[in-house]
Amino acid sequence: MPALERAGAGAHELADTYARVVRNGTPAGPRPPFTELALLSTCNRVELYAVARAKIHEARSELIRPFLAAGLEPAGRTPSPGTFYTLEGADAATHLCRVAAGLDSMVLGEPQIAGQVARAVRAAWHENGGAPTLAALAQAAQRAGRRARAETGVARGPAGVSAVAVRVAVEAMGGLAGRNIVVLGAGKIGRLACRALRAAAGEDGRITVVNRTRSRAEALASGVGGRVADLAALEALLAEADVVLASTTSPVPLIDVDLATRVSARRRGRPLLVLDLAVPRDVAPGVGAIDGMRLLDLDDLRSRLDHLLADRRTHVPAVEAIVAEEIHAWQRMGDAEVTGAIDALYRTAERARRGEVARFLAELGEPDEETRARVEHITRSIVRRLLHEPAARIRGEPEPERRRAYAQLALTLFGLDQPAATDGPPSP
Repeated sequence: MPALERAGAGAHELADTYARVVRNGTPAGPRPPFTELALLSTCNRVELYAVARAKIHEARSELIRPFLAAGLEPAGRTPSPGTFYTLEGADAATHLCRVAAGLDSMVLGEPQIAGQVARAVRAAWHENGGAPTLAALAQAAQRAGRRARAETGVARGPAGVSAVAVRVAVEAMGGLAGRNIVVLGAGKIGRLACRALRAAAGEDGRITVVNRTRSRAEALASGVGGRVADLAALEALLAEADVVLASTTSPVPLIDVDLATRVSARRRGRPLLVLDLAVPRDVAPGVGAIDGMRLLDLDDLRSRLDHLLADRRTHVPAVEAIVAEEIHAWQRMGDAEVTGAIDALYRTAERARRGEVARFLAELGEPDEETRARVEHITRSIVRRLLHEPAARIRGEPEPERRRAYAQLALTLFGLDQPAATDGPPSP
């Protein structure tokens, strides 16, 4: 199993474990070192985002454990394709905004990633019992993505993974008109691929959709004028197909070497183009070595993208500027949260002070004005002295994310309602 798949399995297990702790209460042993946790898993990335409780190094150690277990080695703090890295604070926030804007995608500018970010944080919101900090960050990331697509040309032209796969199929087959095409999987990539395949194949092209859930296959097939077949008929379908595009979420390959060998014998040397866009793989790597089988996976497609993306790259500086603006706005919002939290502490302390002063003065009977003034002065002085140092330390923390965490911790310690960074999770 490739390292990305192993890391994904470990990250899912960590997220599931944390969700169970949130639902059922903390089991015997130490609490998880984070208060919010979101998993972003796509065809070419597995990322965990978390809000640490207090000790950042403990949260970091827990989050990187699935990646180390998968045999990945840290590549420093600079994100680059195919690496494992850790980021904190504003660096992590900037990275998520770049991801949502399509700057860190296999296909520069691809729009689907913004929705995946929103769904990841929406899931975290429900599983964590709320995720206000990550939700606020995700909304900033979504704004960056929307602005990047609306204000620049970074997403101009068909260059998504499915569109590139169809273009490769057209080039390899000399056109798809009249071809027999099998689409394995009715998810997002399958839907996008079907539309692109129908446009490339025209009315004469035959598209068959195969999916474990037949109703989803029927809905997709009806939209592109295709037909539906069951997974049990896969061998017969492959024996007659010209092109297969696979993009399911199956944990094991649906087209293994044994199946492909039987299909090859039935085809008697007639070539079959197989495009595997799934993670984990839908097609075993050894299939490409079988007579008549031409297998292209995501790595192969990645090498074919450069010439399609030259124009998009010219818009990267403009998108980076948008990301910087949204991060600045997000940080300002965080500062407003901190200010609101500190104000809440002072207001609560002032209410408590007034109540105690009123009770004390009532016990004295009718004290003179000088006594009243002295009591007011000394109690106000005590409140200011007690809260000055913690408020100054919160405001003086240079890391925005940690500054907000300190403010929320102070509210928790004083039994106050924590101000939410957002009214709810982001919309997908």
